[in-house]
Amino acid sequence: MSSSDELVLSERLDRVLLVTLKPSDSTQRLDRRTRGTVLDVLTEADANPAVRAVVVTGAGRDSVPALTWRTSRPPSSGSLKVTPRRRPRDLPLTIQKPMIGAINGVVAGLGVVEALYFDVRFGSSNTPLQ
Repeated sequence: MSSSDELVLSERLDRVLLVTLKPSDSTQRLDRRTRGTVLDVLTEADANPAVRAVVVTGAGRDSVPALTWRTSRPPSSGSLKVTPRRRPRDLPLTIQKPMIGAINGVVAGLGVVEALYFDVRFGSSNTPLQ
């Protein structure tokens, strides 16, 4: 399993799926579309018997930029209309494979909730949960 989105990379390393999140802007936040991609990758990993665990980390200033989600504005009337799939916010809790968060940087707001979805969290001394 290997997928590539502009902001979400996944690579299987033996029986571990490494999911790397890349921020879309300088605020280190990921939008609703990117979160949907992350949830797709996690759901596929859960269904794949070759994957035994998932490690989520990030690129950029903070190791897991997805831990500060941004709510996107709906498209303007002149743009392409996209109907997003609604999924429960706690969908990661349904994943049966162990999920490991490799976090480096500040985790704040709803990001704290997202970080708690990991079964195990590893952080540096620069990783306060606020």
